[in-house]
Amino acid sequence: AIIVLVGIGIYREMGKDKTTEKKEIVTLGVIAPLTGDYADVGKWMKMGVELAEEDINKNTSNKYLLQSIIEDGKSDVKSSISSYNKLVSSNKTKYVFTSVSNIALSLKPMAMKDSILYLVNAGHPDITEHNSLIFRHALTMDQEGGFICSYIKENYNSKPHSFGLLCFNNELGNSFKNVVMEQIPGYITENVMYDENESNFRNIIPKLLNKKVDHILIYGYVKNLGQLIKSIREYQFTGDIIVNQGFSTPSVIEAAGDAANGVY
Repeated sequence: AIIVLVGIGIYREMGKDKTTEKKEIVTLGVIAPLTGDYADVGKWMKMGVELAEEDINKNTSNKYLLQSIIEDGKSDVKSSISSYNKLVSSNKTKYVFTSVSNIALSLKPMAMKDSILYLVNAGHPDITEHNSLIFRHALTMDQEGGFICSYIKENYNSKPHSFGLLCFNNELGNSFKNVVMEQIPGYITENVMYDENESNFRNIIPKLLNKKVDHILIYGYVKNLGQLIKSIREYQFTGDIIVNQGFSTPSVIEAAGDAANGVY
């Protein structure tokens, strides 16, 4: 998908000079969270961009070469804004690729103002609104949340099942909560929001377990998601734990340890 999106940028450039035989360079600015909480995502981004660059540049029929400039956004908005300013002002790139919803949303007004072709790997539904130069490479929250809700309705309908809902206390977590409460409100007995930097869940988990929930549905990312899953099992909870795609990152699985076994 990165190759397709970058190809859109190359197509924009191709109309400018079709007569020259010398290949021009299309610069793609990449703001990846190579360090910090989302470093797993950043490493995948970097690998994908490097594969795309290699694939495009080895094709001799292409009239343009792709050159990527990868900046570490450090998993936070402030650093990502600094990286954006450097890429656009100093490196003069017209194409920017980034990830993580709160970062992507923060950079969006700048990209719109600068008429940047903005490529985003993040799920918040507002990212692609009101601009034809913004392209998403990710499931939207309606898609991801809808899939999980459909799974619950299909597999937990033989008898009444109660779920506790745990979500990041941020825009994305609230968006997931809204999808769940709209599509499967009858399944949710209790819902609790938790901070994305939380490390002590002793005041959070009992709020669900005291409601005698049968299963727990979680929306989260980064390693404290793994810590949360581990803590739930330490309370001797034996019900099913269903988690969004944030569970797939290596740091989350490592933090969860043996508690990762059997997570859906």
